[in-house]
Amino acid sequence: MTFNASDVLLPYQKRWIADDSPLKIAEKSRRTGLTWAEASDAALTASLRKVDGGSDHFYIGTTKEMAREFIDACAMWAKAFNAAASDIGEEVVKDEGRDILTFVINFASGFKIKALSSNPSNIRGMQGNVTIDEAAFHERLDELLKAVTPLRSWGGKIRLISTHNGIDNLFNQLIQESRAGKKDYRIHTITLDDACDDGLYRRICQVRGLDWSPDAEADWKEGLLRNTATRDDALEEYYCVPKNGSGAYIPRSLRERAARGPCVVLRFTGTPEFSAMPEGQRRIDMQD
Repeated sequence: MTFNASDVLLPYQKRWIADDSPLKIAEKSRRTGLTWAEASDAALTASLRKVDGGSDHFYIGTTKEMAREFIDACAMWAKAFNAAASDIGEEVVKDEGRDILTFVINFASGFKIKALSSNPSNIRGMQGNVTIDEAAFHERLDELLKAVTPLRSWGGKIRLISTHNGIDNLFNQLIQESRAGKKDYRIHTITLDDACDDGLYRRICQVRGLDWSPDAEADWKEGLLRNTATRDDALEEYYCVPKNGSGAYIPRSLRERAARGPCVVLRFTGTPEFSAMPEGQRRIDMQD
């Protein structure tokens, strides 16, 4: 795709924002700027009147630093949109007996963007759109989704953004179930190659004042992959291929019970690429 240096957002960022699905997931390469683009959507929506589709927006990251970065990006976008908004405010909320500092921006529309901790109880009673950032790395993603999903009943939208964190992670399970038609999430896949095809490295060169060339881009990508600890890590971090899990302990009694009697054992070890395929395609390949 042709890179346009004057465009603020890259094509994959635009596609993410343009997708108005009530439930959507982005499985992505590291450092592609998708959360930054998500902040633009949050700022625009919070600046609108209710009759025009405005609503509150809640951001749930894994660290305080992520929360501040998102709120800063929202403030930048609000200024770019000439949206009447307050300066970034700070609020103290109780989180499991501790005082937690949160960040908020209030808009003239009456709506707000607020960063919350990952404690599922903090989102209960709220109404609006929710972004769960680095979803695969939330320790209680199941409880978090249990708390936010009911916001859908009054029109709230739920966005999950993350790199992968293992094949057995709930984040990956939601993606596979959605591809199989069992869940309703719209899936966006943004690998390092996808992002670069849409101009990511060109944008990096533009911002850093570097000269872009195909060779420079190839060297840059090769360096990222070469210096990742393992090949599986590189596939997970940059190509949306979740790593195989480390396995689970099976008690000896169960192993012995399963070993009784004559049987033929067929063993198959799939590659990470095979494991990342939709369930239907895996079944077809196994039948072959």
